[in-house]
Amino acid sequence: FVLRNMSPNAESRKPYIFYNTWNFQERNKHWYKKPYLADMTMERMLQEIEIAHQIGIEVFVVDAGWFEKTGDWQPSKTRFPDELKTVKAILDSYGMKLGLWFNPTVAAKSSSMLAKNKDCMQTYNGKTGNPFPIWETEESYGMCLVSQYRDAFADELIRLAKEVGVRYFKWDAIGQYGCNDPNHFHGTAANSSQERSDCYAFEIGRSMNYVVDKLCSVYPDAIVDFDITDGGRTVGLGFLASGKYFLINNGP
Repeated sequence: FVLRNMSPNAESRKPYIFYNTWNFQERNKHWYKKPYLADMTMERMLQEIEIAHQIGIEVFVVDAGWFEKTGDWQPSKTRFPDELKTVKAILDSYGMKLGLWFNPTVAAKSSSMLAKNKDCMQTYNGKTGNPFPIWETEESYGMCLVSQYRDAFADELIRLAKEVGVRYFKWDAIGQYGCNDPNHFHGTAANSSQERSDCYAFEIGRSMNYVVDKLCSVYPDAIVDFDITDGGRTVGLGFLASGKYFLINNGP
């Protein structure tokens, strides 16, 4: 049932063979004592694509660091001067799909996404959390996916599918809890802060489905895969109505 009938987004049920660049990024950090993004370059990606092609990889996933900043999700011109065009062209020539990493719940301090959606920032008991770096890129604020921001994020994914050609969206770092703001979609000032927090924990999964389904309504061949390697993640059968999970990170 889960395989054939639970989701109308049938592409997520096909057994593709994936490769994820995070495997080498972890090795760079912990074995070679370099930054995670030391080899997040077009030259390195093209080398990895060649090997991936030789061993039969079908979906090539460029993990954290492909972007300039979170929220706006534009390819980094420093690391990819042609904004991933060459990467995509070579993947196309090999019949491979392009995948990219996302944290759906953050937006960089200088991003237009944050500027346009400041009322959707995560707050807890009336306080906004401090910005924090996202894998050696610009510091970012937490964003509440259980708010109108979910439409803005879905629109970003649709834009990337059109402009960059990405078809596999690796999601990361969505926690079960994170917001009890009274002005979002998980309660009002008439509810207690605990009620709003618990409602967020319930609704976050439904908002994840909402984003995936909006993306797949435009691009039915899109796949959204959510990383539940680490603790505290939003996990439930409900998400399988729209996307899929993977369990082991660091180059699954």
